[in-house]
Amino acid sequence: MGRLSLYGERAARLHDEVVTVAAEWLDPEARGRGKLRPLTEGEKKDVMQILEASLANRRLQEVPIR
Repeated sequence: MGRLSLYGERAARLHDEVVTVAAEWLDPEARGRGKLRPLTEGEKKDVMQILEASLANRRLQEVPIR
């Protein structure tokens, strides 16, 4: 995920948009010189649902202080 921001004169923020990109990760040694394959919109939707569910998990929101 990333944020794309467009600024105008005197650093006035004109637009912000969150951009999501997802690909199936394959170890570079396993895929050789090939590129990562972007996920389809349906697959990306599944990944986003998993991400949102994990962020909603209270246990995963707590970070121990050491």
